[in-house]
Amino acid sequence: MNYTACIQPMETYLKITVSGTMESLEDMADFAELLSRMGEEYGLRWMLLDEKRLKKHLDVLDAYRLAEADITMQAAIRGVRIACMPNPEDIEFARNMETILHNRSISYRIFGDEDEAAAWLTR
Repeated sequence: MNYTACIQPMETYLKITVSGTMESLEDMADFAELLSRMGEEYGLRWMLLDEKRLKKHLDVLDAYRLAEADITMQAAIRGVRIACMPNPEDIEFARNMETILHNRSISYRIFGDEDEAAAWLTR
């Protein structure tokens, strides 16, 4: 694991600021597990991911494999909603992730602005 995550509970969602690198599908799956545990611990299903300082060395197949994992299906059942502010260098990957997760009934949208992301989460 080559990334760090700072978790800040807000009133109705968790704000997670992530920095470093994600090198593998395992890193992404571990991060998904962390989000799930933190959501349960704080009793929150909405999350704002600030990934502007995170570099992902992943491809679309990694995103697809994560989307097929049990953790993703459980998130869909629980009604998880995720607003993500990706690193500008990873915008194409983020858009692919958005489409793949949307096709699996996960509310996941990418944003460039934190205020817009928070507004979408809390509407």
